[in-house]
This record gives sequence, C-alpha cells and structure tokens, in this order.
Amino acid sequence: MKFLNFKWSALAAILSIGMLASCSDKDNEPTDGGSENDGQDQEQPTPGTPSTGTDDDVTPAQVDKFTPEQSKEYLQNTATNFLNQFKPADQKSLIDLTAYFIDTYGDLEFPDDIDFETRSKGNNAPLAYMKALNRAAKGDVTAITRAASTFNYYVNFGKLTGIYEPNRSRGEWVRTGSSNNIVLKFSNQNGQPVEVTVSQSGGTSDYTYSFTDEWYDYWSDETYRDHYNYYLSIPKKIIAILKENGKELVNTEVNSNINVNGHSFTADITGKMMNIDIQSKINGTDSKVEANTQFSVNGKQLGSVYAVINGSNLCNKDKYESMAEIEDEDEFDREVRKMFKSGSCNVDVMGNVQVDGKFAIYQGMGNDLGCFDNYDYNSKTSAESACQSACNNLNKNLNVQMRYKKTNTVQGTFIFQPKYNDYGYYDYYRDSYYNNWEYYASPVLKFPDGTTYEVESYFEGFSNVVNKWEVLIEDYENIWDRAFRY
Repeated sequence: MKFLNFKWSALAAILSIGMLASCSDKDNEPTDGGSENDGQDQEQPTPGTPSTGTDDDVTPAQVDKFTPEQSKEYLQNTATNFLNQFKPADQKSLIDLTAYFIDTYGDLEFPDDIDFETRSKGNNAPLAYMKALNRAAKGDVTAITRAASTFNYYVNFGKLTGIYEPNRSRGEWVRTGSSNNIVLKFSNQNGQPVEVTVSQSGGTSDYTYSFTDEWYDYWSDETYRDHYNYYLSIPKKIIAILKENGKELVNTEVNSNINVNGHSFTADITGKMMNIDIQSKINGTDSKVEANTQFSVNGKQLGSVYAVINGSNLCNKDKYESMAEIEDEDEFDREVRKMFKSGSCNVDVMGNVQVDGKFAIYQGMGNDLGCFDNYDYNSKTSAESACQSACNNLNKNLNVQMRYKKTNTVQGTFIFQPKYNDYGYYDYYRDSYYNNWEYYASPVLKFPDGTTYEVESYFEGFSNVVNKWEVLIEDYENIWDRAFRY
C-alpha cells in the first residue's frame, strides 16, 4: 500500500486549494467593475438592479437584462474577484508539511503482516476438485478444467488499528504500539512532532463484492477461474485529524450509512483544511442520487453546487456487476440509458452568478455530439442538415441558463448550433493534398437581445482573468518548489 507519489499529490493539493477561495465582506454587494485591487473585492456593474440581498428568504426580483458587453464585464469582474481571494500563503504550512512528507516518507509501505485474506482454497484443493467432478458428471464435461480456487478477503478498520512510525531501514511503517485508532507519528522538516489520527464509531455498513477472474494456462492448456469475495465493513463515522506540533491543520469527518439490501446510501462530509471549509451531503436511492456541496473560507461562503441524477437501479450493486459482464457496446448503451435518465445541476459563484442546467439522456445522444463529415455524407448540405437535427435534439434535452444576483432574469442561455470546419492533410505516399470538412454541434451562448457567441470565442476575451490565473498558479508552484528544498 504505497502513498501517493509527488506528481499526483501536488496536483491534488493545488486543485484542492485552487478550487476553494475566501469571500470578503462585500462579496454579495452589487458592484461597479474596476481594476484589480490587491485582493480586495471589486464592485460590478448592475445597471437598474435593485439590491436583492443573499439570504435564502429574500424573494428574487426581476432586474435589467444585460447586453453581451455588460455581461462580459460583469463575468470578468466576478472571475477576477474570485481569483483575488486566493492567498497561497494561507496554506503554506500545510504545503510545506505535505511536500516534506511525500519526499521523506512517501515510499514507505504498510507492514506486510496486515493480512486481509483469512482463508482460501488452492487450485488442487480436494473439495474444489470433487465439485468439479460432480458438475462434469451432470453433463458439464469442461468443468474438470475450470474453477478451482476461491479467495476471501475481510477488510475492516480493526485490522489496521495501532500506532505506526516510519522505519527507513525496513522501508515501511512499523506498528510501535496499540490503539483503537489508526495513528501515524512522524517528524516534520523542523523536527517537530506530527500526528495523523483516524478514528471510527457508530457501527459499520457491511458490503460484499464478488467477481470471477478467468485465465488460461498455456503450459497445461487448461482454463481456470478464480473467485474473489471481498467482505467490507465500512465505519459509519470516520474522523481524520492532522496535527503539527499540537496545532490542528486538517479535520475531516464522514458520516455514512450504506444499505446494500435496501439499495440506498447517505453520506455527510465536513472538512476543514487550514482556513478552507467544505460541507457535502449525498443521498442515494435506486431512483435518485443527489449531492449538495458548499465551500467557504474563513467562515464565509464562496460557492455551492447542487446536483441530481434520476434513473433506476442507481444503488443496485447487482446491476452494476451484471453490466460489467456486458461485452456488446449497443447493449451496454441501452442499459446505461435505462439506469441514467435525467438530471440537473445548480451552481452558485459568490452569490453573483448562478448557472442552472437540466438534461435528459436519450437514444443517439452520443452520435449527436459527434461530427458529420465528408466520410459519412456526400454533400455539405446533407451533413449540415443532419447536424442541425442533432442540435435540435440536444437543445430539446439540455437546458442550461445563466442568471445574476439570484434573480429570475435569464441573462444567457447555452444552446447548440451547427459549426463548419474544413481541414486537410498531405499524403506523402500519394503526393496529394486532401481537403476534408465536417459539421459538429458547437456550444453557443445566446443573450436576451438575441445575439449569439460561440462559448470559446466569447470567453477568450478574458485576458486579465487568464493573466491573473497564471500568476496565481505560479505563486503556488513557487511555494511547492521551495517546500521541496528541505
């Protein structure tokens, strides 16, 4: 069991920090767009917009519809304000610690004496052999060359409890004491004590996962099947705390309940990493899975995401296992459409921008998102017509709208329109140049005045936001580079 290597850990840390930022006291006030101001909130233009506030009990008001130019300014100011909240120094101590841990202890493994396999039957076990003979006697003449081993693994929290400390000479974490928790003890780059404690309570949710691995032995010219059974006991409450020299840097709590037979699950997750907080609630049944997540910094909310998936058998593990055995692509697609039927997503950024989307999965959706080119169509007219039909289908089943300041006024709608693209290549073998063309469904942002802009080209004009993002990433990279000098 190896710890994450540097590249993945660094990426995870940067993303975790980069996606979460702090909000200032003015993050929900209407503003007039201006220049950067060293991390202070900027005000944004909202001509004719009454103050709607941000409390949930405030009734949304109708506001003036923005022109494309006004929307661009408003969105740029919101994005700039968002990035202004990022302060790499706020997470520096945690970055230094994790970088040192990866560099110093990242290659250590957990002890080999942690054995999850409690019993197994080998390929030549008498019982398995007699069962194979019995099946063969009943007419399954190939059974004698198949299925003769079963492996059972029992994974639970109790097998991992104890106090662990690093042992470089053995290349592993050594259990140095007893504990009801999982405790890692080590020193940071300054020789100060660091402790990671993972505790559990509230009982467990038990889950069994089984699968069969079939393999062919060329030496014996026989086919074997290995059966694997994993019996998992997942604690209903898990708390993980990271302390450095007595100071708490990270605190995460997960409360969950998995009902395999009842096809349902719940999870309530809260986490604090330095000054960053996250709260997420997930509920799932066979017909609906929904998740509600909120981000905040220094106790002030930055944004939220609420997502819902509707369907059937969404929490039926037997259904997923049976789908894993499907080899025909068309049959697999049909089963996917039966399970995942529709959904929605609501995103709020700093109380200034809201994006609401709804979608329905339909037959042929994948093809509609593809291209219509000269390989499949004899003329551009027929290809464009087919692409337009695809766009009509997508627009009928996908509805994404953008609003500002939690009002009812739609400031933009995302739709699909056919886009033409020609491209060519030179064939050196035939010494000829071939000109190809295609149509595809391109995402477009449609404004209240009827004008449309390709999404990519519209947001290409956010040069100040791009520059600020690049500077921010460079600041984080510099901290990581300095951290790995220890």
